[in-house]
Amino acid sequence: MTKIKVMALSDMHGMLPDLRDHPVDLVLIAGDIAPEYTDYNTDIAISWYTREFYRWCKSYVSAQKVFFILGSHDHALENFYPMLWETFHSNEMKVQFLHNEIKIFRKEGRELSVYGTEYNLNNGNHSFSKTDRELNKIYMKNNEFVDIVLSHEAPYGFSDTNNQTEAAGYQGVHHGSQALRRYIQRMEPEVVIHGKYHSATHFKEKLQDTDIYNVCLMDENHELTFKPLIFEI
Repeated sequence: MTKIKVMALSDMHGMLPDLRDHPVDLVLIAGDIAPEYTDYNTDIAISWYTREFYRWCKSYVSAQKVFFILGSHDHALENFYPMLWETFHSNEMKVQFLHNEIKIFRKEGRELSVYGTEYNLNNGNHSFSKTDRELNKIYMKNNEFVDIVLSHEAPYGFSDTNNQTEAAGYQGVHHGSQALRRYIQRMEPEVVIHGKYHSATHFKEKLQDTDIYNVCLMDENHELTFKPLIFEI
């Protein structure tokens, strides 16, 4: 079976690394891509994604396709994401935006399905936030098997702590979604990619037969600390 080489990263907050020395087939980005000055200005946010981000994907990312979702800091696009969807939704484009949907990546007759969702648990002043009950309703509608889940939120108990900034007595507290965890247990995707929790663990974790990775590049001080994940599937 044809192997597909994947790079995954998240939470760059405007710091876009040069990835030309790491050629892969598919790049997956799990949200919070844009700099903070775009958080609450829709025109600036749309301009940044369609210019700076698109230029970076074309010039500094060595991949056939880039699939990306939004994240918990994209407040300006919470009600205007269709403008981004119209720009980055064509299957013919190198850069494609996923909004709670499944996209297929194809290579030499092999199909790799990716479910991308920006929805995350409302444990802060976050965009695209839902209660866990609301998240459960969203995930329950997805009964189609996928190879990879690309989520901004983490499943409960997996790389979902922020020990670097937690107050005394709260370090080690899990903040992830129980609903996402149940969805993974029910559908058993091969891989789950998530961001949001900058300083949580960055090594592979397992839930049943599913590999789970936190792929944030920045730590809680917004310094580029971690490297993109590269794997084959």
